[in-house]
Parts: sequence; structure tokens; C-alpha cells
Amino acid sequence: MRSHRLGFIAEPCVFPCLNGGQCVQSESCDCSLYQATGHRCQTVPNPGFEREMTCRSWGQYNFETFDGLYYHFPGRCMYTLLRDCEETTQASIVIQVHNDPGCSSAPYTCHRSVSLFLPWEGEVRLHATNVTFKGQSLQLPHHIHDLQLERISQYVLVTQQRGFTLAWEGRSGSVYIKLSPEFVGRTCGLCGNFNADVQDDLKTSYGVLTQEVEMFGNSWAEAEPHEARCPAVPSGFSSPCAAVEAHVLLKVEEVCAMLLDPPFQSCHDSVSPLSYMASCSNDLCRSGPNGDVVCQVFSEYARACAHADHPLHDWRQHIPHCAKQCPLGLQYRECISCCPASCNLERTCIDSKLACLDGCYCPDGLIYEDGGCVTPSDCPCEYHGLFYPSGQTLQEECSNCTCVGGVWNCTDYSCPGECSVTGDMYFQSFDGRIYTFSATCQYVLAKSHNSGKFTVTIQNAPCGDNLDGACIQSVNLVIDEDPRTEITLSHDGEVYMAGQYRISLPYSDDTFHIQELSSMFLQVKTAFGLRLQYSWREFRLYLQADELWKDDTVGLCGTFNGNIQDDFLSPSGMIESTPQLFGHAWRVSSACSTSLSAPQLDPCDTHQQTVAYASEMCDVLNQDLFSACHEYLSPTSFHQQCRSDTCKCGAACLCSALAHYARHCRRFSVIVDFRSQIPDCAVTCPPTMRYGTCVSSCQRRCSALSVPQHCGEECEEGCVCPPESFFNHRTHTCVHRSECPCSFLGADYEPGDVIMTSAGVQLCLNGKLVSQTPDSDMLCPAGQLYQNCTEGDDGVLSGKGVACERTCESFLLNLTCSSHEPCVVGCTCPPG
Repeated sequence: MRSHRLGFIAEPCVFPCLNGGQCVQSESCDCSLYQATGHRCQTVPNPGFEREMTCRSWGQYNFETFDGLYYHFPGRCMYTLLRDCEETTQASIVIQVHNDPGCSSAPYTCHRSVSLFLPWEGEVRLHATNVTFKGQSLQLPHHIHDLQLERISQYVLVTQQRGFTLAWEGRSGSVYIKLSPEFVGRTCGLCGNFNADVQDDLKTSYGVLTQEVEMFGNSWAEAEPHEARCPAVPSGFSSPCAAVEAHVLLKVEEVCAMLLDPPFQSCHDSVSPLSYMASCSNDLCRSGPNGDVVCQVFSEYARACAHADHPLHDWRQHIPHCAKQCPLGLQYRECISCCPASCNLERTCIDSKLACLDGCYCPDGLIYEDGGCVTPSDCPCEYHGLFYPSGQTLQEECSNCTCVGGVWNCTDYSCPGECSVTGDMYFQSFDGRIYTFSATCQYVLAKSHNSGKFTVTIQNAPCGDNLDGACIQSVNLVIDEDPRTEITLSHDGEVYMAGQYRISLPYSDDTFHIQELSSMFLQVKTAFGLRLQYSWREFRLYLQADELWKDDTVGLCGTFNGNIQDDFLSPSGMIESTPQLFGHAWRVSSACSTSLSAPQLDPCDTHQQTVAYASEMCDVLNQDLFSACHEYLSPTSFHQQCRSDTCKCGAACLCSALAHYARHCRRFSVIVDFRSQIPDCAVTCPPTMRYGTCVSSCQRRCSALSVPQHCGEECEEGCVCPPESFFNHRTHTCVHRSECPCSFLGADYEPGDVIMTSAGVQLCLNGKLVSQTPDSDMLCPAGQLYQNCTEGDDGVLSGKGVACERTCESFLLNLTCSSHEPCVVGCTCPPG
């Protein structure tokens, strides 16, 4: 292999030899130099055992398929590198490469770019120095739907979970693609079919298997928009070395043969050097056997070794003129992880990542952050979309938190937690992790991990004009796994007990207190530290859990332990890598089927008619109306959700998204009455009622005048009766207390009605029964107390008087008093 054969004969071959092939007869090529295959040595298989099934293209004209077949194709057009050829409708992935039509003798300095098309409309274009989407330049890192774009050293890394990783080195025009196993046997294009068989890689776009590289490559050419058709590579094209003088060719072969020696030799068992020697000769015959191109061709072999997890750490030291100089604080590394240590705790690494990349990067032990290297202890911390330096302390609602190495260290973990489901299935866990997936089944939202004390589930269903969204149909709360305790909140605002009995509100027993907190919110409050608030009209659900449930929850709301990294804990005990897998794991019914491989489409690409409206209206989150909240809570993630949801379902979703942000702002004492400023979100209250941003109807009902209420400090937006008026459940209007009816033993009485009770004559006055017994009758027998049913200092009735008098009979029969009983004046035994 090390002998150099110049191979000049009197008659040239009918078919010019490629890849180091020597013409030995007029119709025969000797391909032994680089063990090439084909009648004119047009391909070189790479039998390396660990070459990692990566498609790569470098130096404009060098290609190696997923299955390891190298070929030199001097095309100067736009070509399809890769597409999913099993999709019958719209391809799930298309990657194209744009070669330089004017490229001459220096292919590594010629212009080149790569285009990515996924199911959503719009092209992601990777240029030499920048990245664009739909023609607009992007700042990296950036997310587009399920696509993540980031910069690592001189590379742009494009990753799609459960899909692919593409590394683009724009300065030299090198591209590397690694697919997830789901694509085995499904691909076509210049990258081949990804089935571990090099024999069938050269299949044309019209399905013909060929051995002719030019026929194969030309078939995958694509026309550039608004440009003349690019010329095809001619049949029987010559090798770049065909016109090179003998002494230059000898030097080229000597230089390329360096890949057989140390320091490259240690990688031979993993990645064969022969195909890279062939590409080396093709490149050096164009540019000459010296200069930067020599280092570039050696770099390509070193990269292949690094991709196979066998990096050649010191090869540049053996070839001094290939040494790299890095900016201050960085060092050149042959193996930078494609998922490097990051200050972002939510960063996930997936199987389709390349093993590593080369370039200038931070030394081991340091993290690249915001343009420089920092120690892990100096990582900033994120809170509500804002970043704070290490060492800074924040006063949270119930604790002091200090940023320590990217993690908040809080002095007191007694804070209650809140989990939310809003819009088209945007979840925020107890610990603050925000994610979304297509949730169209029934799921466990939260449950007690240790005791089984409670289980909260949500039943979803497809909704929207095209049935491409998901809406909450009902919310269920079950206590102690007993179906008789099941409370169901329906999407039309009704409440059911045990799955079938509709109950009137407010409702109270020893476990639940259920009420309409306002015209927009239902609330379920339990005796064991859970609170559900459900806005059925605006697709918003909030679940609050007291601190006693810390470290004791599982489900879509996460683990409630202050650590977002284990929030995706599945029922099997595994931590899932994606929201789709996590959500799928917590489905209640396996009968409901969801597709894990279906791409996450941007609603603004599938609902083009609403894009302008969504963009204009959601931008209000970034403007003056909400500006007072920006210093406490970044609107960025809320804006993304708003735009996505509004594209899908218009004004209803817009108002829900704005209300969600406004509710968060209220936690920082920032009140934003956006509904009075945005006509599409205005709330029209029933006659006599009034809208408020933080109200509670608990003490604003006529029944509150006679029945003790379980009112807390919670409030929500909506319509309630104004001060000094009360809601009459019979007329559904707000009235003065003098117009409130009275309830007694299941019957309603109008104001002024007189009734006889065991305690004597009672008059319905100001919503409660008032005794008409003479003052002398207020004297009670020895040992008893007179209950006059007046309000205590806190405005809440202190008891029920004789309506719930404890007798020996009721004690022996273990009878309990209904919470709906009004207070009736009279003499009763003291407590106990």
C-alpha cells in the first residue's frame, strides 16, 4: 500500500480511474491503493467497526454515507443529503446542501450552506457564519418547536429529540449527521439508506440502484429558487489527480500516507484510514500537497475517530504546523462533549448526539457560560425567566434563597407548592419545570406517593376547529382510593360527587369545602392541605399543595422536592428524557392511543390565518401594560405559550394566556387589569355583579348570613357581588341583606316570613332567623348558654345554636350535623 505507482500508460482508460485507481488496461482500473470498489474505483467502503453510522460531507465534494461508503462527487448544485423516504405525505425531515457553483481549487474556502426542512413551514439555513429561519437571522441558542440550535466552539449543533443531531462547521463547510435508530432503513439521498449495507447506498431519487456516482449524485440535485438550472456532473468525470504532474502526485500520496502512521494508527481498528486517504488525495490534487488543506484533511480523519469515541488528543503536536491557537482562557480540545456541562439544569442529552466535537473550549472542570469559562460554583440561577449571579439572595414568599452554583439554596422549605395546567396543555410542575406535550387522554396530575391519600386526574379530549388541540374535559379528585369520595369538576362548571350526583354549591363536609370562588373559578379545598382552582371557561387549572406533601407527590405535577431534574419521574421509577415519554407514562387508560413519534408542529405554521392576530395581541405581554411585572417575572415563556395557543384557538386562548401571566404577577403584588384595556378579553358580568382581579364570593352570598362559611384568604378574578350586597341563589342577583331569604330544614323563606321552631317563633330578617321570644325567655336553665346567632369579630358565625344541639340521643347514634343547617337561636349546652 505504501508503494507509489504513477501508473502512466500509453493509452488512457475508457473510464477514468478515481480514488487512487491506476489504469492497467484500457478498460480496467487497479483499485488496490485505497481498496476502492467499482469498475473505476468510484467508491471506498469504510469497514471500521466503530464508525458510528454517521453521514458526513467535507471539502464540498467528499461524501460518506451512514453505512460507510465514501465517494467523490464534484457537484456544484444544491443536493438532498437526507430525507425520510417512508413518509407518504409530508416528509418528516429533509436536509439539503448548497455547494458553491463557482468553487475552484480551494474547496475548503468555497461558500457552502445547509438547509433543514421539517414538517412545519419554513427553512432553517446554516450559513458559514450565521443561522437564519424563514430568512431572519437567529441568536443562538434558539428553539424552534422541537428543534434545538446551539453553538459549541466553531460548530452549530442542531438537535431534534428522537430524531437527529447535525453538526455544522461553517468555516470549512463540513457537515456531520447522526440519526436515532428509528430511521434505520428509512432514509434516502446522498447519505444513503442507513441499513448497514454499503451495496445498496447508491440509489437514485427515482429508485434505481446504480454504481455510477455521477448518475446517483445528479439524481438528487434540486433547483435553486429563482436561479438557472445547475449543470450536471458529466458522465465519466475525471479524478482531480488526472491532470497532476507525476512529482506532485508522488508528494500527494506521501502526505496522505501519513494517516497510516502514528499518531493516527491507534484509531485504525475503529475507523479505517483508507477512505480518508482517498479523500486526502482528491483534495490535495486540487490545492497542492502543502498548506492549511493538509491539516484540514487530517482533521477530518481525527473527527471521524472522535465521533467513534476514540479521539486522537495529541495528533497536532506531532504535526506542528497544524497546531491551533485559541482565545485567552480557552484551549484546543479534540473531544468537546456534544452535551457539555452546563449551568442549565434542564439540559437533556439524547442518544442521537455525536460523541464529541473539536475546537476551542473551556478546560476540564469549567463551564462555558455567556462567552466565558466559569467554575460550576459561579453558575447563575434562573428564577421566573430572570438570571441572578451566584451569591445573590432573593426574598421568596416564605423563605430566603441564595444562588449557589446555579441552584437556589433556600433557608426554609415550608412553602406550599403550585402546579398548573393552562391553555393547550402547558404544564408547570410544583418545582417550576415548564413543559408541554399533546395530552389528549386521561392522566394522573398528582398523587400521594407514599400513602395513597389522594389522586388528582385530568380527562382531556381533542378540541379546536381542526381537533388538533387538547382541552380539559374534567378534573377528578379521589380520597384514599375510594370511588365514593370522588369529586368531579366538569368543563361546564358543574360539580359531581361519586361520579354521578350533581351537588349544589357551596358544599361542605368533613373532607371537602367546594364553592364558586367567583363567576370564573371553582374551588375545592380539602382538610388535608390540597386546593384545586379550576377556570373551566378559560382552560386553566391550579393545584396547590401544603408543605406537608413535600417529597410525597408523583404524576405530571412532578416530585415537589425543589429539584426540577427529577420531575419527569415515571411510575416505574425511571426519569424520562422527554415530555412526550413522561406524559405517556402517566396515562390512566391504555385504551387511549397517542403517537410518541408524531412531530410537534407549531400551531402558527398550521393556522396561518391567525398568525398576525396572535403576534400582535400577544406582544402586549412585552409592552407597557405588563411592564410593572417584568422585573419580577420574565414574560418570555408566557409569550411563547400565548402565541402558540392563540394561533390555534384565537381570542379565547389569548385571554387565558394573558390571565395566566397576570395571575402570576399578582403574587408579586402587581395588579394588571388587562381586561379593561383589551376589548377581546373584556368580562361582561351579570346585572348587579362587578368584576374584580382578586375577589372571593365566600362572604358575598345570602347563605353566609346564616350558615358558617369556610372562607380563607384565597381569591381569583371574576364577577362577584359588590360590598354590602349578597348573592341570592333564588333570583341569581345581588341584593341587600334585607332582601336575602332564609333557609331552614331544607326550605326557603322570604324576608319577613314567621315560622315556628322548637326554639319558638322565628322571623326571617336580614338573611337569618331571628327569635321573637320575649327577653325574659333568654334566661336559660342552669348549665346552658344562650346562642343568639350573631357574627363574631371575624364576621363568621360562631355556631348553629339549637339547630345542631347535641343530645344524648344524637351522641349515642353518632349523628352529625349538616354544614348546611342555618343557625337558630336558643339555649344549648356548652361545648364538650
